[in-house]
Amino acid sequence: MAAPTLHPRYVAPRGGLPRGVKMSNLWKDASGVIVPHPTEVPVDQETFLPTGTLWVCLKSDGEQTCPTVAWTFGEDDVPSPRCCADHPVELVPVEVFARDTNPVAGGRARAAEAVRMVIDRRRQAAIDAARAKVEALRDGAQGQARKAHADLKDHIPSAGAGLGVLGAGLTVVSLDNAALEWALGIGLATAGAVAAYAVAYLVGRMRPPRKGKSEVGRDRRARTVALRYAVASLSSGAWLAAAGAANATLDTPQGCVALAFGLLFVWAVCRTYWKELSDRRDRLRDMVRRRAEEEARKELERLAAEQAAAEEARRQAEEARLAAERAQETAVVEEVATPATPEAMGEWMAAEWRRISGLATVPGSLKQVLPHTRILPKLTRRLTSYVEGETVHIGWEFMVDAAPGALVPLAGQEASPLAYAKGWIADVMNKAPYLVTVVDRPDNKPNRAVLIVSDEAPLGETVHWKGKAGIRIAPNGAMYGHMGRTLLGDDVEEVLYVPGQAGGSSTFGVTGSGKSVNGQIAILNRLATGRILPVLHDPKMFMDYLELVGVIPMGCTQEHREVIWRSLDMERQRRQKYLSTLRTTDRHGREGRPVEPVWDVERDGPVLWALWEEFHEQAADEKFIKRLLYTVRLQRATAIHQAIATQSGGLADMGDSVLRDQINMIAMKLARMSDHSALMTGYKGPYRPSGLPRLPGAMLYICGDADPIPMRGAFVTRKDVEGSLYDQLYSPSGELLLPAPTLPDATIEVFKREGLWDVWEMGKGPNGLDKLLADAERIATTVDTTSATVTGGTKVVATGPQVHAKDVLMALIATKPGSSRGDVAEHPMWQERAGWDKYPHPSAITSALSALEREAMITRRDGIYHPTPKGSARGQQVLEQLAARVAGPSAHDERLAAERAAERQLEDQMAEA
Repeated sequence: MAAPTLHPRYVAPRGGLPRGVKMSNLWKDASGVIVPHPTEVPVDQETFLPTGTLWVCLKSDGEQTCPTVAWTFGEDDVPSPRCCADHPVELVPVEVFARDTNPVAGGRARAAEAVRMVIDRRRQAAIDAARAKVEALRDGAQGQARKAHADLKDHIPSAGAGLGVLGAGLTVVSLDNAALEWALGIGLATAGAVAAYAVAYLVGRMRPPRKGKSEVGRDRRARTVALRYAVASLSSGAWLAAAGAANATLDTPQGCVALAFGLLFVWAVCRTYWKELSDRRDRLRDMVRRRAEEEARKELERLAAEQAAAEEARRQAEEARLAAERAQETAVVEEVATPATPEAMGEWMAAEWRRISGLATVPGSLKQVLPHTRILPKLTRRLTSYVEGETVHIGWEFMVDAAPGALVPLAGQEASPLAYAKGWIADVMNKAPYLVTVVDRPDNKPNRAVLIVSDEAPLGETVHWKGKAGIRIAPNGAMYGHMGRTLLGDDVEEVLYVPGQAGGSSTFGVTGSGKSVNGQIAILNRLATGRILPVLHDPKMFMDYLELVGVIPMGCTQEHREVIWRSLDMERQRRQKYLSTLRTTDRHGREGRPVEPVWDVERDGPVLWALWEEFHEQAADEKFIKRLLYTVRLQRATAIHQAIATQSGGLADMGDSVLRDQINMIAMKLARMSDHSALMTGYKGPYRPSGLPRLPGAMLYICGDADPIPMRGAFVTRKDVEGSLYDQLYSPSGELLLPAPTLPDATIEVFKREGLWDVWEMGKGPNGLDKLLADAERIATTVDTTSATVTGGTKVVATGPQVHAKDVLMALIATKPGSSRGDVAEHPMWQERAGWDKYPHPSAITSALSALEREAMITRRDGIYHPTPKGSARGQQVLEQLAARVAGPSAHDERLAAERAAERQLEDQMAEA
């Protein structure tokens, strides 16, 4: 079933292995520890180090390198035969290092690199030579240009001849003999012109052609040259005859005019020749330059093509080398034919597990464990993810069954030996360590472990929270935070806030599935934005959130719950009224136009986000469920979000299906659970949560109508190590790194009035947790209780039901108008007459006073309370009820006396017996 793996093919050394050397996969690594390796090499049994000289064949067939290798052990020894059996090349000696995991592959790679360097040097030398040739061509072009300039000297003979004739004519003119001048001029213009033409023509025809010149057009060129000489003779004779006729001398104006005309005649005769000469030289120069540039361009193109071909060959060689190394040395899985069913895959893995258990390289901690473990094929699961509407295979999950006690952690270890040996298991399976995961006690089942083997994604690697670096704020004000990684290895962002949209989420998962860790990350993300204030209610007395006490408002009692909800609801009402009164001036200058009622974090203050942990404990309180549902329906515009975390999605945990559906439509987080439980939560997506891997933090994230995202949530450890949850909140000096955002004064006033500010302040400071937990026991409002006091040395009690805090406060304020909060909070009436066993919690005082104000029973001014007429009447009624309470013996004392009497009666009976 397994695909063949490339192994070295050895050429046996002559005479066999030397004494004290044997082929082994055990030798000392760089640290001096004897460790197993995937390939056998000659090892010195005394030093436990690889020995000998390795000879390899560097040829390859596509991506498959030649497996032929040989070993020699003498300084001058060579393998016999020296050539490769598969390729017509000689074997090459390479160095062997003990630090290599696979010395054969490492040596072959170093030899190939050395050969490649030689080839590169030669190729570079050829490139340098070609570039030198190009430079030579360019220098040649510049030389032709210089030669063309030098050829201007060809103008000198014609110009010299013309000036010489002119000088001769001036000599004749200087004789002052007009008849002689006229006669010479006529002779030169007639017979001289004919003679010049004839002589020049004959010379041109008789002279042998210059090298490189063609015979074609030779007669025409001779006539052209002869005509120039004839014209020169004619013009010289005409000038001389004209000068004689005018009787011009050099000291007269006529002589100067004659001289000027002479120069003009010289230029007229030579102009055409000079122009042709210059044009010809220009054409030759341009032709040479263009030819040199064309040759240089072609040479550069050839060099570029050769270099590109060399780079491509090098890239292909490198890919082939890496593929060969992966096939021989690193984490490449032995490809297994995909079985028809997961059970068939489990059968294959069970056989592989038995093979692994019998290996001689099993670490010491596993030697006593592996023989007592086995793979359960029927519990094998195919792991999948969901991407763009398609289910994608990502790996396999195998259930490991062990004998009782086999997976118990050893002394000093926190996990089973199987978990600590994950790296060795990955190595013997030819897997990278991050592709193999071992989970202890899946679903809290003893004597069980889960082995997860993934194809590419690092499923077992912890997903670390990215902190502020994982926060993204869009231009429109929307906020996103890093919450984990998909099963394919991509980061996942949680939608923290979108302006004008509802927020919050529902989280479902059984105990131990990671709900609270997800809650921690959700709170950290919101604090990291600096624009969202988290509020927490946790009936578990903050067991999973102790580090956050004092950082954010937190409560754990029913009274805390009422204070949190009432404070958020009153703040919602304030925000609604505030948004309704906002006005602006529009584009036409019209004043008083209403502003769109959307909360602006920069303008109006932070978002409020409440997390209700263990919500199943609130499900039975129908009144609270209805009030919370009302708040959820109205949360969009005021940016006050509600998040719920509970174990199941049924009515027993949620209390109301409408509330569940309202929050589910915003966002859902589902831990791994049965399909039936997933349906109870209201989830109806295409991916089953039961298919998630058995990993801590594995869950589905569904945001609105988007496809579900199978993922693993981010994690922050609570242990005292670097990067812990406490480190994320506080600096080493104790400075708060993620403070709560600053609240507007109006919000603070609401929180102070409704009691949330008191609860928050109570949690701050070194004793904040003790203060919050001091009143953690629930205080019922209608339970029968007794309260005792001592009057005149006699112990008496006030009997009957405990009086509601609101009534006691009304009675106290009616009795003493102008009382402060301190006057009524610790008044003796609570225990002496109202039946309380201790003073009420400060949040209960705040809640009751706020209720009396809303009912118009009292008024408050500067912290002083006065009863209204309606409140005074109510206070008198309460006082009468308190006065009517019967004082009598303590029920506790009566119970103790009855128990003691029964004990004495039993003792008497035993004594008589």
